[in-house]
Amino acid sequence: VSFEWVKLLEHVVQCRIENAKELLASDESVKAISYTLGFASPSSFNDAFRRMTGETPGEFRHRTFRVAH
Repeated sequence: VSFEWVKLLEHVVQCRIENAKELLASDESVKAISYTLGFASPSSFNDAFRRMTGETPGEFRHRTFRVAH
């Protein structure tokens, strides 16, 4: 596999994660978001999200969009 191909794939995943961050502001489930973004499964989405951000989609959603009570 060429270096350019690897860089392209990394860029695609990074774009998907950035889109995920926006979608996580909605009421959509993490499972639905993972399929919307084209991940094969919610677990592959969770793994990719954690690799790119250091936290799971659920942790990101809670930290970023939690509502003050």
